[in-house]
Amino acid sequence: MNDFLVRYLGSIDADLLDYLDDDEELSIDVARRLRDGATSLLGGDLTPRALAEQWSDWFHLVSAFVAAYGWEGTDELEQSAPLFVAVAEGETQELTRADREFLEAIELQLDLYPSEFEPQ
Repeated sequence: MNDFLVRYLGSIDADLLDYLDDDEELSIDVARRLRDGATSLLGGDLTPRALAEQWSDWFHLVSAFVAAYGWEGTDELEQSAPLFVAVAEGETQELTRADREFLEAIELQLDLYPSEFEPQ
């Protein structure tokens, strides 16, 4: 049971708790969808705005993933990536180098979820 993840998501929106499995961990299917979103952004198949329109929870769930499971330094990559601020403000922008570094790190970490992760 990941109490931290439950509190984190619940503090944003209680509906986000629906993305957790019976053990209150991020479900495997959600992790795959998050990874697919990161891959689509990196490949240019989706813009940040299009992803936000298709699945607005993606941005909250990625932040929750970083907070609960992220490797050392991932939170700094997230903070230096302007992607999340731009989407929150409704702006459209090209991915910056910092955005790409963050998305690549998330993509790798989601590939390994849950086998390599223990909740923090």
